[in-house]
This record gives sequence, structure tokens and C-alpha cells, in this order.
Amino acid sequence: MRRLYLVLILLFAYSSHGYASCRRSGNEGAITITPPSQLVVDSHAYTAGEVLWQSGWVSTSEVTMDHCSRDYKVGFLYEPGSPQSNTSATINANDGNNTPVFSTGIPGVGIAIKTQTNAGPYDNVMPIDNTYHNGDGDKTHHAMAPAYNVELVALGGPVTSGTATFQSPLARVSFRDSATESSGGDILTHLYLGNTQLIMKAMGCRVETPAITVDLGSVNLGSFVNSQTAGKGEQDILLTCEQGTAISASLNAQPASGNNPDNSVIQLSNANAPTSATGVGVQLGIKAPDSGFFTDSLPINKKIDLFTHTITTNAEGSQTVSGGTMNMSTTLKISARYYKTATTVTAGQANATATLNLTYN
Repeated sequence: MRRLYLVLILLFAYSSHGYASCRRSGNEGAITITPPSQLVVDSHAYTAGEVLWQSGWVSTSEVTMDHCSRDYKVGFLYEPGSPQSNTSATINANDGNNTPVFSTGIPGVGIAIKTQTNAGPYDNVMPIDNTYHNGDGDKTHHAMAPAYNVELVALGGPVTSGTATFQSPLARVSFRDSATESSGGDILTHLYLGNTQLIMKAMGCRVETPAITVDLGSVNLGSFVNSQTAGKGEQDILLTCEQGTAISASLNAQPASGNNPDNSVIQLSNANAPTSATGVGVQLGIKAPDSGFFTDSLPINKKIDLFTHTITTNAEGSQTVSGGTMNMSTTLKISARYYKTATTVTAGQANATATLNLTYN
């Protein structure tokens, strides 16, 4: 009797996970942050990395990413097509916490974004820097309250007035099969902006007449018989300013000895020379017609406010300015006169020099 034996060879394909492209369960983690529509900064030289504004951490509810392959990548990216997605937009600066800064288009101001996905392997704070990182090989990730933080950062030196326009959404965290957005995968979170335009007002002025000479001419000694002052000359200082700028002035000079009310009389140059006049000094005055400020005896080494302003900040961080310089151009009228510092005034040369320091903010 012949027997027929049938041998069955069963082949099994085994996998511990059903790996495929990462796929998000439900909606993306959509986070909206509203930057200020206008920021007001002063004219000092900023330290690189100095934060001008920050949103703080803004989060959303849990997001789940599932079905990831063993070799998935995680991208921390500016939105493709945005100016910041171009590597040339990276600036050699950071926000002080090693978050790279990207161009806003406003000279002196950059943007830095960081995120916290709370989903391994990158539970810690990560910068949005247009880089991909290797995943941990796990199939499923639960992002618990993922969040973003946006900062506007000084690049070092002065900030220039200007306008920046941002794309929205501006940033994303993406799970992909490979280090490209065209590969399989899904977006975990998106950062949207509630305001996409920023106006930066950099308070400050440019002095169009950096040096002036006030000529008092010749003065008769008899002018001091019944008066403490004699002679008068005037010159204008022209300023070009950001509207709303506050301006203060301080006079740097050598005070005259003798009768010197409010420390406002400047000592003559070469006061001890035999050819110099004695018993007299020089007083400077300043008038700001646009603000109404006036004094004919500017004190030495004392700050005087010529224009003042008020900066109001709303709940979203946007700022408005009231007061300050009303026009792009403003004029300061500088006057000078002789002032009697002693009982007797003698004839001679009567020249004086001083430095007027203007501070803007």
C-alpha cells in the first residue's frame, strides 16, 4: 500500500507592530498666539538676544499620533513657504536660551519660537529651527497639552522703525517617514497667529545741526549797571524724530564761580587768562515751541524734560504712544546771554563752550 505524505510548510511574516506612516488621531493641535500689532522701543543700543516681547506658553488639548514606522522623523519647522522657512533667514543670534532667531524684515528685530510637544522622544523644550530629529521607534505618541512660545528678540544695536508681516500658520511640529514634508506622515501641531502684522516704532531723533555757535557780539559794561544779564544770541537745532518721541536735555559745562543761581551760569573759557573778562559768565536757554517748554537759565548737569509721552499697553501687548514730538521734524531754539557773577565786571574776551546732551525714548 502506498502512502502519500503531504508536507505543509507554513511561512509566517511576523511584525510586533503594524507600522506605517504616522497618522494623527483626530484634529491637529491648533494653537493661536496673538502678537502685538504695535511695539514701542527706545533708541538705545540693545544687547543681542534681549527679548522685546514674549507670549508665554500657550497650549492646547491632547493630540495622539499613531501607526508610526520605526524610523520616523520629527520636524520642528517654520511653515513651508514662509520667509522664516528659508535657511538664509537664520540670524547669528539667539534669545539667551539657545533658541535660534529668524528674520522679521525689521532691522534689529528677529523672531524666535519654541515648542513643547510633551510626546516622546522630545518632551523637553525644542526650538523651531527647521530641523528634523530621529524618532524613538515607538508606534504611538500622546502629546499631552502641547504648547508654543513666541518671542520678538533684539539682534544687537539700535532697532529701526518698520513693519513685519507674518504668515499664519507660522510653525508646525511634523511626524514624517523621512526628513521632508513631502514624505508620508502627519502634522502634530500648528502655530497660528491672531495678528499677522507688527509695526515697530523706534523712538529717537537725528540731529541735523550737531554743532552751533551763538554770537553775543560786543556788550557795553554799562549794560550790567542795572541788570544781571546783557547781550543775547539765538540759534536753532533741527531734529528729525519718530513721532511720539520723548526728549530730555542736560547741559555739560564748567559752572562759573560767584553768583550762580540754580547752577546755570557757565564759566568762561580761559577764565584766568589776562585777556579774559571777569565777573561774568554765560547762561543758556532752550525753547521747544512744539511742546511749549521754555527756560532762559538751563541748569548744568541736570536733566530737563522737553517732550514727554505716555505709552499704553493693552492686554495683548500692543502699545500706543500719546504725547512726545508731534511732527517728524521739530526745532529747539537755543539762546545765550551774559550773566553777572560778581559785583564788578571787567572788559575782555568772554567765550564759553558747553555740550548739550539730548536723550530720546
